[in-house]
Amino acid sequence: MSLHGLIHKKSDYFPNSHIFKQLKKTIMIQNKQNEALIKVSKWISPRIDKYETILVLIFLGVLILKVSGVFLSGILLTLILSTMAVLYYFMAFAVLEDEQAGGIENFIHKLIYFASSVGMIGILSKLQRWPNSNLMIMCGSITLAISLLIIMFVKSKKPELKIFPPRTMLRILFIAAVGLLLNFTPKENLIKLNLMKEMKMPATEDTVKHFHK
Repeated sequence: MSLHGLIHKKSDYFPNSHIFKQLKKTIMIQNKQNEALIKVSKWISPRIDKYETILVLIFLGVLILKVSGVFLSGILLTLILSTMAVLYYFMAFAVLEDEQAGGIENFIHKLIYFASSVGMIGILSKLQRWPNSNLMIMCGSITLAISLLIIMFVKSKKPELKIFPPRTMLRILFIAAVGLLLNFTPKENLIKLNLMKEMKMPATEDTVKHFHK
C-alpha cells in the first residue's frame, strides 16, 4: 500500500486526528507539485538537446567576451548558467520511456540531472565569487563521476538501453571538467584572465591614517 493510501486509511479510523489530516494535506500538495514538474519536464525533454547546444555555444562565446573585459558579460554568464541549471533541474523529473529502464536507471537519471544543476550553480558561484562555490562544484563533479561509472557498468549489462546516449556522457564530462578546472585553478590566474573579479579589501584604520598623512 502506498503512503498516501495508508494515511487515507488511518485518517478514516481517526477522523479527528490533526496529524493524519496534516499529513494527508501535505501529500496531496506534494503530488500536485510533482505533477506540475512532470508536465514541465515533458515539454523540455524533446527540446533539451537543442536548447543545451545553443546555451553552451553562447556560454563559450560570452566566456571569451568576459576574458576580453567586455561590459555586461558577467550578467550574460549569470543568465546562461542559471537557465542551464533550471533546465537540468526540471529534466530530473522527466518520465523515462525506455521499457528496459528499471529502478536503478531511473535513480541514475535523476542523479545526473540534479548533479548537473548543482554543478552549473557551482560554476556560476565560482565565477561570481559567491560563497560555497567550491563545495557545490565538488559535490556536483564527484556525483557526476560516480554516475558515469555506474552508467558504464549498467550499459555493459544492458547494452540495449537508450536512456544514456553518448550525449549524456559528453554532458557529464563537460560540466565536471569545467567545474574542476575552475576549482583547482589558482584565484590569481582567474583574476588575471578576467574570469573572476578581484575582491577589494575594506580600508582599515591604519590605511586611512596613512592616506591622510
